[in-house]
Amino acid sequence: MLVDYINDKHRLLQVQRLKFAMTDSDKDKKFDYYLDITNDVCPLTFVRITLLLERMSAGETAEVHLQGEIPLENAPRSIREVGETVLSMERLDPDGDEYSIHRMIIQKTKDPKT
Repeated sequence: MLVDYINDKHRLLQVQRLKFAMTDSDKDKKFDYYLDITNDVCPLTFVRITLLLERMSAGETAEVHLQGEIPLENAPRSIREVGETVLSMERLDPDGDEYSIHRMIIQKTKDPKT
């Protein structure tokens, strides 16, 4: 059942290639991918990030929006554990609490062929 659910989510995964900056602080930066997992819960957050990383080539970057205590703790750790890089993590709403929506910038550093 879980495998079927994950496969269905894989087919529905909508990772969009973006070629524009998202905020004033990043107006000169362009990210290759964008993923919004603010409405997802673990382990689906990890599954969607893993699927994104599989699509990415070495050197590409992605902007990931996430929120909630568990995703904010687990996602960066999981990304580092698989050997990829978390370039930054910042709260989008400066007045929000510590578990409000955050923006994480990740970079694929490993070439899957090695």
